[in-house]
Amino acid sequence: MESNVIKKEETELNLSKLRGSASPIPFKFRSIYNPMINLIEIFEEGGYLSIMHEVHFDNNLRYYRHRFVFIHNDFVKFVSLPFTFQGGKIEYTCGMVLSKDESKLLITFGKNDNTAHIAEMEVCDIYDLFNFDPDFLSK
Repeated sequence: MESNVIKKEETELNLSKLRGSASPIPFKFRSIYNPMINLIEIFEEGGYLSIMHEVHFDNNLRYYRHRFVFIHNDFVKFVSLPFTFQGGKIEYTCGMVLSKDESKLLITFGKNDNTAHIAEMEVCDIYDLFNFDPDFLSK
């Protein structure tokens, strides 16, 4: 089965190091500071939030770091700063859901390829992770 490109846009974000993890969920930002245009943006239409990961190698050991990715109008709009759940070398996100009252994210992840966990994160706390990361913007 062949796939077709539906939409293709250029971006200043370097997304080449990101790998998939949790599927996108419908998500609505109240507002977020966009340093690329020095403006606070408000997304009344909302978009989708996902978690992806990147792998770093140090002395032949893998280190996983997660990033939230916000997609708006089929385009990656924001990428968060990297984070871990428990500081583990290997953490792999499997899924994510928004609580009924939309105040928390429940995120399932595996640690060191041998244990399963559920992280509970306040939605208001993820806004702090969406800060300017100049290294990530470079191609």
